[in-house]
Amino acid sequence: MSTLGGARDGPAAADSLERARLTVRCGPLARSLASRFVAALGAETSLSVDRVDEAGMLAAAVADRCVELTPDGELDLTVAVREDLLELRVGPLEPGSGARLLGSDATLPGGGPIRGFATSVDIRRTRNGRDLLRVVVAAHPPGR
Repeated sequence: MSTLGGARDGPAAADSLERARLTVRCGPLARSLASRFVAALGAETSLSVDRVDEAGMLAAAVADRCVELTPDGELDLTVAVREDLLELRVGPLEPGSGARLLGSDATLPGGGPIRGFATSVDIRRTRNGRDLLRVVVAAHPPGR
């Protein structure tokens, strides 16, 4: 795996996380920028093309609802890359919006619940009371 921060050698290199961050204004470009950002970083992993595509669809689904989720009209997406997974962190979000996003009506483009594609999902509360959504996409989603 080539790393995002430069070449690394040794056994710890494969297990290390490299992070990249995208901040984009909510609007017509947010969806394509978020999904392409995740896809580009997913190329650094050993995940299948399908799993990287699903991670990109997760980012697109969040970007589609950006205006209702974010306090300032900007989508803040951090992606951590490891050989075998992508970890997406979205936030800060409006309080309670993480749970609404993951609710029963939240689906990915093309159908299917967001939770069904993620390996793990959690919502944390920041010090200022905002939500921080964390989604991990690894080689195999639950139930497959």
